Amino acid sequence: MKLRTYLNTFTKDELIDVYRKLELSGYSKCKKAELIDHIVTYLNDEKTVRTRLTCLTKDQLSIYQKAMKQPISPSIRVANSVAHLTDQLVGCLDDYTNDFYVFDEIVQTFHSVYDDEFKYEQKRKGWLMDCIQFAIKYYGLVPVEVLHKLYKQMIDGDVFEMMHVFNEIPIDIARCGFFTFNELGASDWDKNDPLCSDIGLIISYELFEFNIVSQTLNGQGMKPFYIPSVKEINELDNYGYEINSPQYRSLKNYLAKEYDMNDFETQRLCVTIWDMNNNSYSFGEIISFLTEHVVELEDTKQADIFINYVMQAYNNTRVIYNRGYKPTELRSQSDSNVIRAGRKYSSNPDKHPETIHRRVNQDDLCPCGSGKPYDQCCGKYKS
Repeated sequence: MKLRTYLNTFTKDELIDVYRKLELSGYSKCKKAELIDHIVTYLNDEKTVRTRLTCLTKDQLSIYQKAMKQPISPSIRVANSVAHLTDQLVGCLDDYTNDFYVFDEIVQTFHSVYDDEFKYEQKRKGWLMDCIQFAIKYYGLVPVEVLHKLYKQMIDGDVFEMMHVFNEIPIDIARCGFFTFNELGASDWDKNDPLCSDIGLIISYELFEFNIVSQTLNGQGMKPFYIPSVKEINELDNYGYEINSPQYRSLKNYLAKEYDMNDFETQRLCVTIWDMNNNSYSFGEIISFLTEHVVELEDTKQADIFINYVMQAYNNTRVIYNRGYKPTELRSQSDSNVIRAGRKYSSNPDKHPETIHRRVNQDDLCPCGSGKPYDQCCGKYKS
């Protein structure tokens, strides 16, 4: 597969978006063919290949090298890494087979730069990208010192060495930036706040893009940061969700048995549910989506069983509003420390939907926060 052939399928506006993403300049007067020439030349440059491909995580690099030998067939195991490789424009998915192919031009250049120095850089930058991806998903914004706690589990070096590595990662790959408190206009930040840092913060650009920085801070409050194990960080990178969670395993097994789904279908649905949970959809929104688009509930009994499986997963998902903690891990603390905020926010930042940790009976109030009885709200879904 040729990169040039792939780019020929893009519109001129899409190519300009690629230009901007790569922080290239001088595109305003270029014709489509010229844009393609410039992008191919840039992405095939040895310095560019070394800079960008050393940012691949261990799993992404392994999949890339396997795809150099033969196309990679679609599966949940590789989907997360393949999506990242495609986004980096080092490969693409075939429109018909959905197999992942790498671009021939970049493969040739990769062979010329894949040396001991490349491996040294990739070990550090790749692991830091693993840590950054976890931080973006579960923190949104994080003190440099907390990110270093994740990083030092695999790489020796102080926080300043880590920041040197961070500064070598292109912005479009890191998808986050470093900000001092002075730059944020917050030099008098509360020293007792877990977010306080002597160095500065790493902040996901997505929070700025959707204008939800303040909203995220209000939701997180004074909660501490959850520090994951290396295994947990790798799990998110490899599978895109908490595949080893007992609650998600139970949900996956239930879906396979009750709805005769194959392994790919059940894992894909678990990823969807996890992603909605992690992105703070309300419980009611998740159930509404699933019953409208995915499953048919034949009666109240089946609905009750299904909703409780989803609820257990819901209450055992690490979320950004808990700084990586599960609601069940914080439920022993005060109510303000266990927040599962939905996408519809109250004008009062102290009011959030209640977290449920028990089985729902027919005459209970619905856990989605509607105020209606369960059997008149989420419990009524039928085919």
